[in-house]
Amino acid sequence: NQYKSDGTQGSEGMSSTSKIGNGKWALPEDVDIEGYSNDGDYGGGSISASGKVMVLTYQDRYSKGMNDLYVSFNQGEGKWTKPKNMGSVLNTFHQDYGIFIAADERTLYFCSQGHPGYGGADVFVTRRLDDTWLNWSKPLNLGRSINTEAWDGNYSVQADGELAYLTSYKRTHADIYEIRLQDELKPDPVVILQGRVLDSK
Repeated sequence: NQYKSDGTQGSEGMSSTSKIGNGKWALPEDVDIEGYSNDGDYGGGSISASGKVMVLTYQDRYSKGMNDLYVSFNQGEGKWTKPKNMGSVLNTFHQDYGIFIAADERTLYFCSQGHPGYGGADVFVTRRLDDTWLNWSKPLNLGRSINTEAWDGNYSVQADGELAYLTSYKRTHADIYEIRLQDELKPDPVVILQGRVLDSK
């Protein structure tokens, strides 16, 4: 949603917030996505580590079925380009959602109820093939060691690619699980730098 200045719910849409210290967060600010309108029951997105690209999930008249994956690019000052459907390699006739862009900005994890799987929804991995963000490798099911006969999704990966987390309903309720990834399921390695920028004083 988007929010009014007093923090109450305003219109449908997306918002972002930043941590301001002491465990507190700033009031959510509108994320202005050109032409965004969700006709489905679910919506969401994942922003790349650079902040330049956002992959969205929602349903509109261009969707191939229910929720599809779309890509939008940061124009600065909180504005994003009109989302483009990411095509039939990723999108199916059913729900495609639960997106996570890995720190390498090349590896995308998502859950789907349309690609062949083991249960209600499974987690898949795909690799970006060029800089358009529209060409992707065929999604690979993460396998029985991760996906179950129940609903599995909300997958995310640490920046170093060693551990992943997901939600699974393999019991009677949803739990969060930690997984150590096999090499073929990891994103590309990235270097993380941390430090301070100092002036002459």
